Amino acid sequence: MGEQGLALSYVHDWVFRNPSDDAAAAADDQGFLPAAARKITDSVVFELHCHSNRSDGFLSPAALVERAHRNGVGFLTVLFSVDSFCFVNVLALTDHDTMAGISEAMQTAQKYGIRIIPGVEISAVCSPRFSKGQWFAHVIIYVAVFSYEEEAFLETKLISFHKEVHPLKPHLLILCMNDRREEAGIGEPVHILAYYGSSGPSRYEDLDNLLSNIRDGRYERAKNMLLKLAKLKVPIKWEHVAKITGEGVAPGRVHIARAMVEAGHVENLREAFNRYLYDGGPAYALGTEPSAEEVLQLIHRTGGISALAHPWALKNPIAVIRSLNAAGLHAMEVYRSDGKASGYGELADTHELIKIGGSDYHGRGGHDESDLGSVRLPLISIYRFLKVARPIWCNATKDILQNFAEDPSHTSLEKIMRFLMPNKFKGFSTANSAKDIVDLCVSSWLSKDEKEENDFDEIRHMLADTFISNCSAQMSLYSSR
Repeated sequence: MGEQGLALSYVHDWVFRNPSDDAAAAADDQGFLPAAARKITDSVVFELHCHSNRSDGFLSPAALVERAHRNGVGFLTVLFSVDSFCFVNVLALTDHDTMAGISEAMQTAQKYGIRIIPGVEISAVCSPRFSKGQWFAHVIIYVAVFSYEEEAFLETKLISFHKEVHPLKPHLLILCMNDRREEAGIGEPVHILAYYGSSGPSRYEDLDNLLSNIRDGRYERAKNMLLKLAKLKVPIKWEHVAKITGEGVAPGRVHIARAMVEAGHVENLREAFNRYLYDGGPAYALGTEPSAEEVLQLIHRTGGISALAHPWALKNPIAVIRSLNAAGLHAMEVYRSDGKASGYGELADTHELIKIGGSDYHGRGGHDESDLGSVRLPLISIYRFLKVARPIWCNATKDILQNFAEDPSHTSLEKIMRFLMPNKFKGFSTANSAKDIVDLCVSSWLSKDEKEENDFDEIRHMLADTFISNCSAQMSLYSSR
């Protein structure tokens, strides 16, 4: 079986959580898929980057999933024969510094047969090390601009350049600002995407504490931005921003930009970013973001896959990517809605990073925003992503269940239920052994191959004498000992 056929079978098995009917076995003697199947699977549509109104998106998690369903977010794969196709949806919700929308997204997704990848986009600061007087480099390939931050960066930062040749990739051109840094370790804001398996993070409290600290810093950051805007004769009331943001949501630049539009200071969000809010802009402010290295370590410790978001918006992508790669980065966004790697594929290959992409959909509306599912990833990219992710996610599942077995308390049970659908517990109307919870979680979170390759008997044995009672939707645990 060729790599394309292997990739098709592997991705299919993960999506359906059971062995495929080996559609790829219809490949010819050389291991290639039939022409009809090749045509369908040449590109895969997983939506790996989008936002809801739990951060700076415009749609609720439920509405976001419904839009993804209408858009056909997902991929076509072969079932039973190359003439029979099934449409399957896969969506990663990656709100800024919060996973508060995952549960709602999962509940809605269940109605449409959509699979949710729990995710989050974490704000951080990367301080790559420069020698004194080293050129501050930018990889720039002139392509369409896809975000306000990118457009502002291109319009205001790239003033004069000299050309260099990439030291490892002679055919990759580097355009460098004619500016030398006099100090080493200047921090640059970066966004790290974290992707988790169906069971969620293995040490959720650790991740939640970090995200909570970042969100708290967002409030102070937003107030500092309003102070800067006031000095620029662009007054915005805090109450106005808070009303747009909504209860329990940490404010971001998009919320401030919306307030600026509504107050009549700018015509649209793009102008707000281009004139005031871009990275380093006159109204820009930092929050309490942790170091990128700390974020990467936490993602790894909690059973996640890490990816660098929109590297084309960075001021110094080469140094940042090199630094993040040394800290354990798994992947980086490369593919965009125009289907091109924008030159960053070369950087990903240089550092042996998995190449992914996503729409970064916020639901702002307008022709300038990439819609859900507009970034088409090659099937082989999804295969390589899952090949790395699945063992990590499986180990996270074992860690979660092991912790539950060691402390079978009501609090521990609630932690498990965080990423399980409520209807999964309908069968627990009478007393059940807690080991049944293990079976339920394993069947819900893992594929058949993953269940066969990992031994959960020890965890089941530890819970053999612990029972669960479900009374009026309130679950409790007790021991028969």
